[in-house]
Amino acid sequence: GRVLLPFPPLPAILLLPFVAAWGLATDQEAIAIGLGALGVGLAWWMLGGLRLRTSVRALTVAIFATGTAWWWATTVGSTWYLAHLVAADIALVAVGIALRRDPDAANERPWDQAGAEGDDPPGSAAARLRRAVWPLDPSQVLVGFLLGLAVTARLPMILAAPFFVMV
Repeated sequence: GRVLLPFPPLPAILLLPFVAAWGLATDQEAIAIGLGALGVGLAWWMLGGLRLRTSVRALTVAIFATGTAWWWATTVGSTWYLAHLVAADIALVAVGIALRRDPDAANERPWDQAGAEGDDPPGSAAARLRRAVWPLDPSQVLVGFLLGLAVTARLPMILAAPFFVMV
């Protein structure tokens, strides 16, 4: 009477607070609609990391929301589609962070005023000490963490790793 599910755990973990609050009456489809709406907003934010006109950005997001499988996955909200929505939302955040750190793609680069090391100028002793203690860029670590998190929702997300290496 037991079944082994082949799905990664993140969508189930995401549902835990809702199931704790509403039990078996939890509306998974309503949660999927919320994740779908969030994904459209995240797509808008992600594209803000590129040098695009607002009209192109709006058209791209509209096509993403209605002209792809996003709409279908959002409205159905079954187990497989919920995992797809969770993984894609996390991937949109990771891509947005990566694009904002890519000097060839970035539109918004708030770290230019303060330097990549925070408030310290890039060549200062404090910045060199920080790099000696923690040589990784914090945004790269965050993007790697987000990619790993997305993989815990949909295993094929690991195939996005080359994109993050190139960006």
